[in-house]
Amino acid sequence: MTDTPKEFLNIFKYVSFDVGEAIISNLSLKFTDPKYFNDPFDCDLNGIYFSLDGVVDPKVQLEIEQLKREFSFTTLSNELLVNAYQETIADKVKRSVASCFSLDKNNHLMWSHYANNHTGMCLGFDNSILIKEKFVDLELGIEGEMVYDFEEKVNFCADKITGNQRLYLTKLEPWKYEREYRFVAIADEGIYHFKKEFLKTIILGLRLKEDQISRIIRLCNRVKLNVEILKTEISGSQLVYRSVS
Repeated sequence: MTDTPKEFLNIFKYVSFDVGEAIISNLSLKFTDPKYFNDPFDCDLNGIYFSLDGVVDPKVQLEIEQLKREFSFTTLSNELLVNAYQETIADKVKRSVASCFSLDKNNHLMWSHYANNHTGMCLGFDNSILIKEKFVDLELGIEGEMVYDFEEKVNFCADKITGNQRLYLTKLEPWKYEREYRFVAIADEGIYHFKKEFLKTIILGLRLKEDQISRIIRLCNRVKLNVEILKTEISGSQLVYRSVS
């Protein structure tokens, strides 16, 4: 287990019924190139800049020294070093993939937009599991809650952690309702398998039919998943969840 903050212990993925069924059946999640996400400013390099003036992050300094060794046959000015380092970061962004979640299982808009108006489901994952133990065939690089603030550019060379946050974990204000939590890795776009214990809860949409509910229960039994299965219902003006497992 990790020292994951309490508010991040559970993360949720809203999906259509067919996608949810595939995730459960294959114990896998899709990691996508951010350039295909619905926010055109996702992973935008314009949110950062590169300068070696002033204090330099120790991790950045090590990477700069590595660049110097690679170009040992010539003398590089600070300007050329910065340009070369910026290109390495831009290349990492191009090779990055991400899978997105929400911190909110009661989000009406997420149920509508991503779970096909309650005909899909919301999958709950146990985020207290160590980052290296969540996936079978993928090494995660960065994970965290999204920040919705583009007001100030960040000098990547001065603070690599904040620079990476600006690159990979920052979106525009209109997306704040999603309360997104994100996994990022440098890997090929595709499907990656997670360990059984990572999937913790299956919340079925309000408009799922009885035969679909039965299909999910049978599927979980076949895959031998130890998960809680809940069905969404309405109580007054609230969404509530009834156990069906």
